[in-house]
Amino acid sequence: MRFLSLRLWQTDMLKRRAFLTLSPIRSAPPASYWQHVSRAAMACRFEVTLPLEDQAGVSVARQALDEVGRLEEQLTIFRESSEVGLINRQAAEGLVRVEESLFSLLLLSQELCRETGGAFDITSGPLSRCWGFLKRQGRIPERNGLDVRERSGAAGSLRRQQSM
Repeated sequence: MRFLSLRLWQTDMLKRRAFLTLSPIRSAPPASYWQHVSRAAMACRFEVTLPLEDQAGVSVARQALDEVGRLEEQLTIFRESSEVGLINRQAAEGLVRVEESLFSLLLLSQELCRETGGAFDITSGPLSRCWGFLKRQGRIPERNGLDVRERSGAAGSLRRQQSM
C-alpha cells in the first residue's frame, strides 16, 4: 500500500513540475553555459573554463593541460625519473646537464629569491620536510626546526658552464 501512495505522490510532483515548466515560447539556452577541461597534476586540479560554443578552444586547452603534465614530469621531486630529481641526486657530486628551459626557470627563481630577500626560494625542501608536507603529514615543527638559516640555500649556487 505504501508503494501506491508513493507512486501517486510522484505523479502529483510530475504534474506540478510540468505545470511550472510550461512556457509558451522555448528560448535558446543562455550564452553563459560553460565547459570545463581539467587535469590532475602536482597534487592540484588544473582547469580551463571556456564558453560552451568555443569548441576550438577545447583542443588548445588540452594542449595547455598536457604542458602542465610535461612540467610535472620534469619538475616533481616525488618521481626519481624527473629531471629535478636527477639534479637533486647528482649536483653535489659535480656538473649536471640541464635542459635549457629548466635552467632558465632555475635562473629566474634565483633572481626572484635575490629580489625578495629570500621570501621566494625554490629550495624550500628543508622547510617542507620540517612542516611534514613532503609526506603529507602536516605538523607544527619544534622550535629549533624553524631556523631558516638551516635551509640549504642552493638557489644561490646555480652556475652556467658552456657545454663542450
